[in-house]
This record gives sequence, C-alpha cells and structure tokens, in this order.
Amino acid sequence: AAVTWNVSGIPADGKYTLYVNYGVPGKDAKATLTINGTAQDRLLNMGNFAHAAEGDYEKGWTNTWGDITLNKGTNTIKISCEQGNQCDVNFDQLRLETGWK
Repeated sequence: AAVTWNVSGIPADGKYTLYVNYGVPGKDAKATLTINGTAQDRLLNMGNFAHAAEGDYEKGWTNTWGDITLNKGTNTIKISCEQGNQCDVNFDQLRLETGWK
C-alpha cells in the first residue's frame, strides 16, 4: 500500500520539511519515504507518540516530519509499505514547509 502526492509549484530547489498527520493503533509504524523515485535512506518514523492503548486508533492521532530535498516545479512524494516496514497506520494530512526542522 502507498500514498502518493504529486505536488506542484515548488518555488526553488532545496530543503523542505514534510509534515505528516497520522493515526496508529497503539503501536509504532515505519514506512518508506520516496522522493521523485528515490527511496530515502531513513524510514519515516510514525511512532505511537500519543501513547494510545493497543488497538485504539481514535486516540492514536499525532504527527511526525521528515527532512526532504525537492526540485523546483513538480515533485512526487510517496509513503509506502515496503518489505520490513511496519505499516498499521491511517494518514490524515501531508504538508510542506520551506527549510529543515
């Protein structure tokens, strides 16, 4: 399974922070983050930062971020469940900010 976001209008090549709002059922998740067809070296960590009880998606909503590099114009951002990932997660929102956190 994967979520793909084709984002246009990136004003310049450079560093951006990808913010991800998500819910997990009381356990950590990790997924592969791919930018423009290249998998990033680090997995996207979607921990149980809300400290929800196991199986409790309702209380498991929280957020995380990843530092990424984008090109001016249009870019493709993909979050996917690859072999070895833990992907019991629901996505709510993705957003970008200029610069790294």
